[in-house]
Amino acid sequence: MVTTTSIALCAAIVGLWVWSHSRTLGVAWAHRRATSHFGVRDGSFWLTRAGDWPDRDTARRVAASNPSARPILVARWFRREVQQVEQSRQFLLDHAAFLRRRLGATDPEAAAEAAGATAVRERLREDVYHRAAGVPGVPIVSDRPGDLRRSLGLTFERGTASFLTRDPADGTPIYTPPTSFSATGIPCWMPLALFAAWPLIAAALAARRARTRRVRRRRGLCPTCGYDLRATGDADGRRFDRCPECGTARPAPVAVALPVETGAPE
Repeated sequence: MVTTTSIALCAAIVGLWVWSHSRTLGVAWAHRRATSHFGVRDGSFWLTRAGDWPDRDTARRVAASNPSARPILVARWFRREVQQVEQSRQFLLDHAAFLRRRLGATDPEAAAEAAGATAVRERLREDVYHRAAGVPGVPIVSDRPGDLRRSLGLTFERGTASFLTRDPADGTPIYTPPTSFSATGIPCWMPLALFAAWPLIAAALAARRARTRRVRRRRGLCPTCGYDLRATGDADGRRFDRCPECGTARPAPVAVALPVETGAPE
């Protein structure tokens, strides 16, 4: 059972490893006012923890919008871009409200202005996606590179970044203020080697046990415990059908082929 599970896990890791070079896979969850993001990208598993969010609802929205928190886009003036987008959006919403007061709630120009207010946020999100090169994913955006270090094949990263979320009022995409995060990267080959070790060890032990049993049979020993069965019997000289030590059935005698002389007799 353990061997079968290990083989299944190895197959799953290999599949994710191959898939991670064409797309980013991940899952995220919220706990209290923090979020955890687990994803696989470019041949590595990434576990990212972010917080402290203002409340649990914000944490849930961030987790729903950022399954893997990868890749990380470094954009120096990103907060200024977000401010400009929000200013443009607010201007369009105010103008739409003004037109509705003057011309009525069904005014087409007011509807166009409201649609434009939604579109500016969508354009920012699409622009971030476009600038994040490499395997597609839902990027988080940082104003500067994070603190990156490597040890024993693992990658550790700390920094601050803006996460994609949704405005609870209208569902449009928005980016949070810079929030601290920490991430750990694990190459896919590490868990693969870990889960592959057990089937290999089990196969080696099984081969060793089989060889031991064959050697014991040839020597007239009990294949299970190694008890000498060659001179084992009762007082009348009849051999026991089972090993007196462990109860294993006596194996059939092994036929030994003797060399045949082909030369003429003298």
